[in-house]
Amino acid sequence: MAEAALVAGDVDAGRELLSALDAAHFSVFAALWLMRSVEAGWTFCIGSTELESRGRHAAYAEVQRILTKAGTPLPLREITLLGSDEPLLQLLGTAINVSDGEIRFTNNVINGVLIPDALIFRMVRPGPKK
Repeated sequence: MAEAALVAGDVDAGRELLSALDAAHFSVFAALWLMRSVEAGWTFCIGSTELESRGRHAAYAEVQRILTKAGTPLPLREITLLGSDEPLLQLLGTAINVSDGEIRFTNNVINGVLIPDALIFRMVRPGPKK
């Protein structure tokens, strides 16, 4: 089966979006391109406590506003917001900690869970819930 490639333009768009989110003070504890399966393709996942504090609809609306303002060529349909209770992010957080730089994480297993492919820009544990 052919593997879907993560193209340089998408990688750059992910970096641009993360930078724009940081500039807008949108809380991001995880940012990564993730391929759960070849059929599903790549998704830009953002781990954010904004889901808990603002609610899902308002958090996505804010990401769309930031995308538009920054002119980032990444469509909202390719972005998934995940909260601090997301099992996949908790799992990745046990094995990876990156706040500056990038880690390619391909065909690895953590606690029996296969991660087919990921390009991780940020993976830090979120602060305690208030």
